[in-house]
Amino acid sequence: MDWQTILTFIYSLVPMIGVSAYVPQIITLWKSKKKLENFQFATWSLWLFAASISVMYGVFKLQDLMFTITSLANAIPLAIV
Repeated sequence: MDWQTILTFIYSLVPMIGVSAYVPQIITLWKSKKKLENFQFATWSLWLFAASISVMYGVFKLQDLMFTITSLANAIPLAIV
């Protein structure tokens, strides 16, 4: 197995790792019954904006399915939050 194959395999794990990182925040927000006092809406919005640009770049400029899926795996949980 060459290093490019290994790198491709590792890169394919990035969406799963990324989504799992958002799960605790999503669960916390889902269970919250009171006003969120320490939630930084502006920060999450900027992250969502950046992730959306990455998705569009992957679709329209790179036309790279793996990059687009990885970017979507970052953008979707951000949008959920």
